[in-house]
Amino acid sequence: MKLRQKVIFLAITPLILALCAIAAAVRHQSVLLAQQQRDTIQQAYLSSKEAELKHYVVLASHSISHLYNSGRSDPATLEEAKRILSSLSYGDDGYFFLYDMQGNTLMHPRQPDLVGQNLLELRDELGRPTIQNLLERARAGGGLERYMWIKPSTRKPVAKLGYVIAMPQWGWMMGTGIYLDDVERALDKIDLQQSGNIHNTMLWIAAIAIAAAVAVASAGLALNVSEHRVADAKLKVLAQRVVESQEEERARLSRDLHDGISQWLVSIKLQIEAGLIRMTSAKPDQQQAAQAVFEHAADQLSNVMGEVRRISHNLRPAILD
Repeated sequence: MKLRQKVIFLAITPLILALCAIAAAVRHQSVLLAQQQRDTIQQAYLSSKEAELKHYVVLASHSISHLYNSGRSDPATLEEAKRILSSLSYGDDGYFFLYDMQGNTLMHPRQPDLVGQNLLELRDELGRPTIQNLLERARAGGGLERYMWIKPSTRKPVAKLGYVIAMPQWGWMMGTGIYLDDVERALDKIDLQQSGNIHNTMLWIAAIAIAAAVAVASAGLALNVSEHRVADAKLKVLAQRVVESQEEERARLSRDLHDGISQWLVSIKLQIEAGLIRMTSAKPDQQQAAQAVFEHAADQLSNVMGEVRRISHNLRPAILD
């Protein structure tokens, strides 16, 4: 991996790790907020249901208060009270029920087959005693109790919130309840919406992470291309300067050879030729002049050798230094 690629990788990796950490924190907080919102909505929904149930029980008690407060407990009075309560209903699955304190079913308008049966040992699918818990709640002064019961409209066991009171003068437990499947459906819808929102948030963070990584990588590639172009331009300039330097060196060397060594060699050639002519003469003074010519030519050859050394020294590669 090249250095530029390593730099780009080291720039992208912390960014991706930071965005992953942000995504994890956002998801954690979103889940907590969704759970808190769900609990708040559930509590508000159940509170409204509880108030509604209490209101229904109060209305049912008023409907038979003239019989209950009369002090009579003969079968006709009891049957009249049962008839009145069985005629009361609200919604598709709202009704009132009656049990005696031993767990016997006295009145159940939606499930008449239960009348006369003792359901004290009845337990739900979780093993909890349904009627026993309702009776204990009634003996404690009345109140709310959650349990599982078969919903008449669907014939399936669903969660139910019941409200019961005791009628000690007749030995009865009267109550009603609201099935909570609609609450569960509403909460499930909220959970689905929250999950969708969290999923969309994660997608947005992922898209931002990808866009940021692409932006960093693109910037790195653009910088890399720009640096390559600058380097290519510098190389071209350097190559041009090298060529120019070579041409300048060749021109200088040519001048040195032409103006210095070449002229000296021509002069030496001419002096040698003159000396040879004088050497062939029989006159002693001509021979002495020829010797002087050769000595002068020797001196010029020494100068030529010095010039050659100077030029070769200038041509020596700098790496040798």
